[in-house]
Amino acid sequence: MADILREYFGYVIEKSALIESVVDGAVAFDKTGLTMDIDAFGRPKGPTLVVEDVTDALKKIDGDRVLESVDRTQTWKVRAMILDVSALEALSEDAYTVEDLLAAVEAAGFSWTVRPTSSP
Repeated sequence: MADILREYFGYVIEKSALIESVVDGAVAFDKTGLTMDIDAFGRPKGPTLVVEDVTDALKKIDGDRVLESVDRTQTWKVRAMILDVSALEALSEDAYTVEDLLAAVEAAGFSWTVRPTSSP
């Protein structure tokens, strides 16, 4: 799943800010930790990555040379992350990069589900 989150690296998400934004037991947020309208995603249960199609051309490169095109049929862009209160409370730190947050949720005993907003 780390490949899914490649564009998210570098942002810091504050657990305390997410807890303050919980509505009806869960919170949806983007790569910067900015909260989103959870009802727009149908209120899935458990930790969820809301993903959408990648429509950009993707290439593997070596220096200035294109090696090959990347098959986009199994590549998704993360639009939002959704956590419920139990997952948030299980996290031991207050600040995470998205990569660390993904791993911390799993280390706390939760599994991420993927919810596409469209199909490739």
